[in-house]
Amino acid sequence: MNIREVDPVTPFEACFASENMEMTAAGPRVPEIELMLQSEMVGWKIQGRNSMVKVNDETLCLGFVDGGSKPRNAVVLGGNQLEDIVLNFDMGTSMLGFSSSLLQRKRSCSEFSPENLLKRRVQ
Repeated sequence: MNIREVDPVTPFEACFASENMEMTAAGPRVPEIELMLQSEMVGWKIQGRNSMVKVNDETLCLGFVDGGSKPRNAVVLGGNQLEDIVLNFDMGTSMLGFSSSLLQRKRSCSEFSPENLLKRRVQ
């Protein structure tokens, strides 16, 4: 992909020069991160907009922070990973539904419409 790694910017450890990164509707074109949830059938893909953080005009960093040697939680997803993702909490069934990035559909949470989403459910 011809993307050059640069010095880390605290608190991030993996940072890259943005000069050769192609920008798309879903953010910078970088490899997707796929989280496998309860099985291989239930996954969540995190694309460039939700995986990379612009720290300055020349640098983008992988937007995940090391929890240290004794983390309290296995994984914590923050605002960057969840931005323009719709979460549907179904308290009655203890299920969580989530969308892929709304940016792929040229939408954002500010103009969210449930009819435009294909929901996935996880338990």
